[in-house]
Order: sequence, then C-alpha cells, then structure tokens
Amino acid sequence: MVQEYEAQHRPATEEETELLRNEDFQTRILANTRVENFSRQSQKILNVLASMRIVVARPDNPKKTFIVASNPVARFEDHPSQPIGEPGVELWTTMSPTLAVGFVAVDMKDSNMSLSNHLVRKLNTCLTLNSHAIAGNSEKLISSLTASEW
Repeated sequence: MVQEYEAQHRPATEEETELLRNEDFQTRILANTRVENFSRQSQKILNVLASMRIVVARPDNPKKTFIVASNPVARFEDHPSQPIGEPGVELWTTMSPTLAVGFVAVDMKDSNMSLSNHLVRKLNTCLTLNSHAIAGNSEKLISSLTASEW
C-alpha cells in the first residue's frame, strides 16, 4: 500500500507509512472508499434508479425486525445477472428495525407495503451474506443469521 501511495502521489512521510501499514486504518479506508464509490454512480444508473418506484416496507409481524449491515444494499432479481430497471429486479436497504426502503421496477398502487416473515428473513439473509458486520435489536436474530449465513 505504501508503494502504491508513493507511485501515485509522493514519498510517504514516516507517519503516513505507519498509517498505511496499520490494519485498522486500511479497513477504515476501504469502508470510506465503498461509501465514496457508492455516492458516485454513473448517470445511467442514476437515471434507471430515478425511473424506479420507491416503496417503504414494514414487517407484517410486529415480532420480526430488520437488521442493519455494513453492506447496506440487498439486490433481488428473478434471473441471474438481470439488469437493474427490469421487472423482477429490486434494491432494498433497511433504515431501522421496522423500516426498509426499496427501489422496484413494477408499478404499484401504494408506496407502503408489509413484508411477510419469509421476506423479512430473505432481506436480512441477503444483507448478512454481503456484509462483514451486522447489527440488530434481537440477539436471537443476530445469532441465527450469523450461524446460518457466515
């Protein structure tokens, strides 16, 4: 990482060299890069997202909750490698234990919906599989997800 930095910028100071070799610093930089890249989507993707319907979902069952995850976007599709914007492709993120927001390609009468226990679990499972850290308000849920998905 130090050589790469020096090749692109300038010789690293002693302090910079120490930071670049620090595993915690590398992890933080990777996370910041992911956020930065996520915020710089191509105009084509932004146009597709703008054409999709935004829906808000809550669990049907008040005992079921969503998790939050280090990779906060779950993608669902009817067929592998299906392009975003086609019917059957959805992007979801959770906002709280009882609130999720999705981009869907189908026209729906209502922007609010309830998710069955199965769909709540599907969303939580997808977020868990794509993340290295998850959090939730149920220790039992977190234990179940990490035992079955990690």
